[in-house]
Amino acid sequence: MAAFLRVEEEFPEAHLMLVGRVEADDSPSASTLSTIEGHPRIHLTGMVADVAPAYQAMDFLVLPSYREGFPNVVLEASSAGRATIGYRSTGVVDAVVDGETGLLVPTGSSSELAEVMLEYLGNPRVAEEHGAAALERVERLFTQERVFEAVAGFYASVLGGHSSVPAFVAERRDG
Repeated sequence: MAAFLRVEEEFPEAHLMLVGRVEADDSPSASTLSTIEGHPRIHLTGMVADVAPAYQAMDFLVLPSYREGFPNVVLEASSAGRATIGYRSTGVVDAVVDGETGLLVPTGSSSELAEVMLEYLGNPRVAEEHGAAALERVERLFTQERVFEAVAGFYASVLGGHSSVPAFVAERRDG
């Protein structure tokens, strides 16, 4: 929130779209929630069944996460040709190539988050170039076939070659 309010000082026409619902067990403070609900350019979507239109509405994705596995949201945004700005946290560093498919800042630094948001807003061509690189990367590395092969390879290595590749994987390879 602090990063957006800082960005708004230089780009008063900027909008912040918060996609999803507020989690009951991880909700923001009452004052932050009040700011979100009362701000004319902060949009809380609530539960969204199809997020594809949200990515199309974004100039870039901001993922200030302190904790992630491997964030699918980055792959989804990349599939829409959107760059990602995020905290340099576990998982996010695996999904975003800093300076190529997005920009990473130290975890917890809202001031640096604001600075890179301002960088993209001030130079949209950089955000577009990073988004194009993100799309190329997701198409090259994260096709369904590559993911299935990686999972099958992992299980084959764990099983030590004592079992054949599961039938559904073999079917995907053959057909």
